[in-house]
Amino acid sequence: MKVHLRKRKLRSKNPSKPRYSLYLDIYFRKGKRKREFLGIYLEPQDEASYKNEKLKLAENIKAKRMIELANEAHGFPTKEKLNQNFIEYFKKQMNKREGNSRIAWDNTYKHLLKWCGDNVPFSEVDREWLEDFIEYMQTKVSIQSSSTYFAKVKCSLTESVKDKILLQNPASFVDPIKVPQSSREYLTIDEIKRINDTPFHYDFVKRAFLFSCFTGLRYGDIATLKWSQIKETNFNGNGKSFAIHKRQAKTGVINHIPLNETALKLIGEQPPNDALVSCQNDIVG
Repeated sequence: MKVHLRKRKLRSKNPSKPRYSLYLDIYFRKGKRKREFLGIYLEPQDEASYKNEKLKLAENIKAKRMIELANEAHGFPTKEKLNQNFIEYFKKQMNKREGNSRIAWDNTYKHLLKWCGDNVPFSEVDREWLEDFIEYMQTKVSIQSSSTYFAKVKCSLTESVKDKILLQNPASFVDPIKVPQSSREYLTIDEIKRINDTPFHYDFVKRAFLFSCFTGLRYGDIATLKWSQIKETNFNGNGKSFAIHKRQAKTGVINHIPLNETALKLIGEQPPNDALVSCQNDIVG
């Protein structure tokens, strides 16, 4: 890579007293070339000392630009990249998400707008900025939500490192939010039977919930479950049986879940086409 300071002759009312525009002529590898005009002009009426000051300024800009280009070539972030809007970048990352994950990203984006507005350059997003955001979040939402929303900010910053906007993720230097461990309670078989015997206005919700109880699948995964994802297998070694083979929407992990007789009765008979699975009649008894 080479950078040359050059001047370009401009149109002038008096051809004998030409005007010049200074620019950088940048040569990259593989023959790529780029011109960057500096907005500095040599006027015919300029005194020699003033013209020298302009040339010195142009040389300083050239030297600074050479450092920036060298840093960029070696993976260091440039001033131009650091001036990019982090909030806008976060929004673009948010728009790539779908389903339940998108909801958390959207909530994080709304809180970012309320807290810092819609324009924050990457150069301002440091450890102190992130810790201030966490402090703000903990006055607005639960500790669990604060942890979730901060995770989305950290994820977007990780993507910015991949895009060579930042050299390293500042969120890596922030102490994690300590979320108290919650105790989990499980339904008993009697409680599941009572749910089955309770009339629901939207009966498909009850059937989906019961199917979730017997498979451990989230509702979002049940809603998108297709018959092609239920395959014949031999888990128990007692002949013909079936299992779900599905990639979870939230984690991306492929689960292999054997279906017992109760779960199979919930989904009924397979149709001829590859339709979405719809749970059938109540069967817990």
